Amino acid sequence: MDNSKKRNFVDIHDTVTNLIIEAIESGKFSDWKKDWASNHNFFNGKNGATNRPYSGINVLLTGLAMQSKNFPSNEWMTYEQAKQNGTPVKKGEKSTTIVFYKTIEKDGDNGKKEKVFFAKGYAVFNVSQLDGYIVKNASEVSLNFEPLEEAEKIVELSGAIVKEGNSDRAYFSPNADYVQMPDRSVFFSKEGFYSTLMHEMVHWTGHKNRLNREFGKRFGDQAYAAEELVAEIGSAMLCSYLGIAPVTMDNHINYVAHFLKLLKSDKKAIFTAASQAQKAMDLLLKHLDVSAAGCEEAA
Repeated sequence: MDNSKKRNFVDIHDTVTNLIIEAIESGKFSDWKKDWASNHNFFNGKNGATNRPYSGINVLLTGLAMQSKNFPSNEWMTYEQAKQNGTPVKKGEKSTTIVFYKTIEKDGDNGKKEKVFFAKGYAVFNVSQLDGYIVKNASEVSLNFEPLEEAEKIVELSGAIVKEGNSDRAYFSPNADYVQMPDRSVFFSKEGFYSTLMHEMVHWTGHKNRLNREFGKRFGDQAYAAEELVAEIGSAMLCSYLGIAPVTMDNHINYVAHFLKLLKSDKKAIFTAASQAQKAMDLLLKHLDVSAAGCEEAA
């Protein structure tokens, strides 16, 4: 690679990480909790042309862009898709970067074919940035605190032991292998209860008898923060699947602080966390036969 190409080459991991750091440091990221009831599709981005949901890191990228830019929708299209749809991108609109992972084969040192993974950035536009596109109003979230059948089914089919009451804390005990929740009657809403429950269920998936999620020397003394980040993203993904909003998350501000510190020290940390959150979600939805794995797409 010549020097000019080196100067123009930008690692997609650096680009994405810097976009997220900028969003957090702007102060707007901390507001995503405030209006969650009306923007419950924050972590439920999808392609407006194909109707396919995004997964992994793109769930977070589109959610951050939606919140920081106050987009009323979480649907996106590429420039060409918008043009083909008859709703071209409005003049002067700026794109949002998402990531597409692709596998290619190359000749290895031993003469055999080897699979190589690489990440490529793609530019997409929110449908509200398109000329002539009518953005549908999001349905209102019910705040009646009634059992959410599908959430209860996720817990039941997982086989997890969940204890409720006799504690004012929510946590997962890896040694005893159970989830502890405060009594649901003390929560202000069912969204708050189930978002917290899903957060702890993501922790449950990381047990050595399940996904055996460990972060090792790479994260060092920040391994705890990395696990909390996985649980936070995983909870948001699951709540979007359930059609509710994670309006309350324990120690959310602390999570974001750890999040930012991790991102600055490791440019691929957010990719690792998003990938692990996706695996946790797939495990919890496994018995419902609705795993989101494999639904990633270029745009």
